[in-house]
This record gives sequence, structure tokens and C-alpha cells, in this order.
Amino acid sequence: MVKNPTFYHALQMDAEEQITNIFWADARMLIDYGYFGDVVSLDSTYCTNSSHRPLAIFSGFNHHRSAVIFGAALLYDETAESYRWLFETFLEAHKQKIPQTVFTDQDQAMAKALAEVMPGTYHGLCTWHLMQNCIKHLGNLMKGGSHFLSDFKKCMYGYEEEEQFEEGWRTLLVRYNAEDIPWLQRVYTIKEKWACCFMKKAFTLGMRSTQLSESVNADIKSFMNANLDIIKFFKRFEDVVEDKRYNELKCEFEACQKIPRLKNKYSSILQQMSELYTPTIFDLFQQEYELFEACSMKSNNIQTSIIDYTIVMEMNPGEWQVSFDLNNNLICCTCRKFENFGILCCHCISVFIHMRVKSVPEQYILKRWTKLARSETLPTVGVSDVIEDVDLSPEQRYTEICPRLIRIATEACR
Repeated sequence: MVKNPTFYHALQMDAEEQITNIFWADARMLIDYGYFGDVVSLDSTYCTNSSHRPLAIFSGFNHHRSAVIFGAALLYDETAESYRWLFETFLEAHKQKIPQTVFTDQDQAMAKALAEVMPGTYHGLCTWHLMQNCIKHLGNLMKGGSHFLSDFKKCMYGYEEEEQFEEGWRTLLVRYNAEDIPWLQRVYTIKEKWACCFMKKAFTLGMRSTQLSESVNADIKSFMNANLDIIKFFKRFEDVVEDKRYNELKCEFEACQKIPRLKNKYSSILQQMSELYTPTIFDLFQQEYELFEACSMKSNNIQTSIIDYTIVMEMNPGEWQVSFDLNNNLICCTCRKFENFGILCCHCISVFIHMRVKSVPEQYILKRWTKLARSETLPTVGVSDVIEDVDLSPEQRYTEICPRLIRIATEACR
């Protein structure tokens, strides 16, 4: 295990003292994870050379909902042992901060290692990789004008309730005579990791969509080839990381300079959220706000200070139950958009407007989506953590202090 004051890196050696696995994360990656490491995507589908050594990249969403990288590794193989070392090293680099949710591909060794190292973390499957595997294994069902792929996507995204999914899945199997296909049977047993109606229970930030994977995939694959030597690889990888960081700086500048366009300039709620959210997140919130006009209340039930509403929507079949606690200013909806994505749904907004609520309660504004997402002092770098130790050598003091100074310099540059 080797550490450097300016970044974290770790090596795993074999019995012959040859390097097998390498993990690294620079100071900015460590800082970014402190702010945005609640939901993480791990992609290990890249191979860096003719020996097919996997490149694993940990990434996530920043407050502009664009990609940010938390660390990377070159692995010897894709066994459960290598992934177990990778997850343990990742947590050590990030001061044992465990993400709420991790998205991966369908690799069984990776899933086994994740369950062992982070048993309390929700494991989701990246839909981009799932679709690629679907095409690879079931291409014969997609010939001759077949609608199998769109029907499979409907099982992924199209059902709000679990009962609807089960019916839709049975219909899919019967329509394409696919009851005995092993791949579909295996995928069904882990439906909680990829079907929308089951994933409402998890905090995902909407990462299950293909946006993040496609973004990082395109940048990495633009320079990857079997003949790339290791020095050039690290240089090109660093360029990708810096490009992501520069993109965030541009987003920060635009957030400071541009005045959001309100669809309803008289709405106090829109005014409030336009001042708090980053432009990207405000646009998503404003889309939900617009949808409230399509919502109507079919019925409501008053129980002391709690009011239960049944919401229906034009051109959108289904019903949603919204419960509003007047005394505690608490609201929840069966669609669970806030619990899953981190912004309020149109159903809750429609209840707020009906009840003449003028501002969104503080508990429904996630700081990680706001312009002030980076304003909080990270616990690993706080002044209170600095404890004098007279036994430390100057070199050890340097090693302790340097990461803190890098964080200060990084934030000052912003």
C-alpha cells in the first residue's frame, strides 16, 4: 500500500512481487466524492491493451448533473477477489464513506464482491449495459420487424406498479415464446436492480438512465486502443478528467451569470427554486411544476392534521396517493420521485399549490442539487480534525497537511 501527499494510490502485488491491481484517486477526486459520493457508477468494460487488462472507473453526478470521476483502477482480472480488493481500497481512499447506491454492469463477480464489502449499499444495474447484453443474447428475437426491444424497454421503464410489471413481463414471454430462455430467467431474478417500479425504493439521482455511462464511455473510448502505452494512457486519462472539471467550471460560470427563465413569473415557488437550484436541476424542477396543471384531485381524505389526496393526470393513466402532514409540513407521494431522484414530483407540487403553500420546505431541497453544494466543509478536512502530535516527523506532518492545503487551493481557484 503506497500513499502520496497529493493523491491516493494503492498497489496489490502477487506472490512474485509483481503488480496485479492499481487504484488511484487524486486530491480533487477525493474532494468530489466527499460532496457527491452518494450514488456511484462503476464501469469496468474498458480494456487498455492487448492483454485485455480491465480499466475500472468510479463516477457520479455533480450538482449540475454532469459526470464527475471519483477514482480509477487497472485490474489484473475480473475475479471476485480483484473486485473485493478494489471496493476495499476505494473505501479506504475515501475515509470509509459508503455510497447509498452503486450501479454496475451484470458482472456476477463484481456483484458478489460488492455485497461482501458494502452489504448495506443498494446495487443497481446500469440500463445501458443491460440493453447491450439484451441485444447480444437475444438478437434472434429482434429480427424481421420485431418489437421485442421496445417491449423489453417497457418492462424497464414503463410500469409504475409492481403488479403491472409482472403482467407485462408475462405478456412479453408469451408473445415472443421466450419462457425458457436462460438469460431472461436470470434477469428476472434480479428485477429489483433494473425495473423502474422496484427501483422507486432506492436513491438513484436518476442515474439508471444511460446519460452517465454514455458520457464517460464516449470520452474513454475515444483514445483507448490495444497499442497505447501506459504513459500515454495516464496522460490521456488525465485529459478526460480535466475536461470534466472544466465543464463544471463552465456550468458554475453560467449559473452565476444567467438569469433563469420562469414559465410562471408570479410563482413564488419557482422564484425560490430558481435562486437555489443549479440551472440544470431547476429546469427539471420546472418541468415537474408545469405538469401540475395536468393533475387533478380525484378524492381526498382528512385525518386530523394529515390529508390524503388521490391524484390523476390527463393523458397519463394511473393514480398517485399524496399524503400531506400539515403540522410537520411533510409530504410524500407513491411515485417516490423525491426519495429516488431528489426533487419533488408534480403530484406533490399540485398539492402544495392547492393548499396555498408559498415555498418548498427546506427538507425537500437537497443541498447536493443546489448552487451551494460545495459550500459545506468536508468532515475529513475540518480544522477540528487537526490534532497536534509531537512525535510526527516533518515528513509525516507534510503528508498529513498537504491534502488539506490542496483542498483549500482547489476551492480558492473556484
